[in-house]
Amino acid sequence: MKSSAHLVALALLLVASSPSLQAAELQSVGALEFGPEDTLFVADSRGAAIHAIETGLPSEASSGEMEGVRDLDAKLAAMLGVDVREVFIKDLAVHQPSGTTVLSIMRGSGESTSPVLMTVSGSGDLGELKLDGLEVTRLDIANAPDPEAMMGRRRKARSYTVTDLEFIDGKLYIAGLSNEEFASTLRRAAFPFDGEVETTGLEIYHGAHGKWETHAPIFTFMQYELNGKPHVVASYLCTPLVTFPVERLENGTKLRGKTIAELGFGNIPVDMISYEHEGERYILLSNTNRGTMKFKASDLEAANASEGISSEVGKDEIVKGAPYIGSPLGHVVQMATFDDDNILVLFRAAENGALMLGPRSKQWL
Repeated sequence: MKSSAHLVALALLLVASSPSLQAAELQSVGALEFGPEDTLFVADSRGAAIHAIETGLPSEASSGEMEGVRDLDAKLAAMLGVDVREVFIKDLAVHQPSGTTVLSIMRGSGESTSPVLMTVSGSGDLGELKLDGLEVTRLDIANAPDPEAMMGRRRKARSYTVTDLEFIDGKLYIAGLSNEEFASTLRRAAFPFDGEVETTGLEIYHGAHGKWETHAPIFTFMQYELNGKPHVVASYLCTPLVTFPVERLENGTKLRGKTIAELGFGNIPVDMISYEHEGERYILLSNTNRGTMKFKASDLEAANASEGISSEVGKDEIVKGAPYIGSPLGHVVQMATFDDDNILVLFRAAENGALMLGPRSKQWL
């Protein structure tokens, strides 16, 4: 058996000789989204851009059910030649034809962090998504926040240029911040990219703060049919749940959303997915501090048909609006739809805090 020192040295050699993401001029990696065919959209907030990568991933799964991966953070750290505390998984996306999972990772610490894309096969094997030889197209975001501008007292606004991505009906929807008066922005770009970007400034009522806000970005969102019409359902920091009718998203305009729920302060929403079970539609929302929440579509529709929340929600009340059911998934770091029957969950093991990656059946959600 090889020693751990030998394995780390070998991993360092492999990483040092592997192609760098500089080939695609990525300065950072964040939100991920698969589009048509094998296209992977990668958000680069530092570089104020979206990169569309033709991955060349296989068109069929190499095995059946996905194997879970234990101690994922430690295994990634060994491959990348860094301490386990210097592996920051920003997002994951599942390539549906092959069942391959792609992880966007920032490695290192402080200003010296660098981007890397890693893959997890259906059998649990780890690898790097190497960009040499792949076709990559870039969409520049012209009105990104200044690199030194702040969002609040502790966060640089530039890192929130892109917070989430969704590919919908031939367009890439891009949530995040701009340098405009209405900094909270939802951009749309047709793919293949032609350089044109539609932009809508967003305003929401934040019940926990008791005021209308235009500078808080969407943290996670999806398009979802409510009351017979498509809506953007978006979750914000600390934690309003807001709807925007898609038909009212117009380029160069500003749009006020409807706050249909307040889900508790001191919390960051992470991921949002939808699924159906026994004829009922659901949305599942994962959070940093308040667990995973399950919403019935019928409850969201009832809240969306109401006037919404437009007055302060006090700390003695905490939550208000559309009700939710606590999910048994626990502390989910990232999640995505895996196939018709399962979701893929990245979570921390209760016994030691190590990162685990594996499928969970929708019927148990």
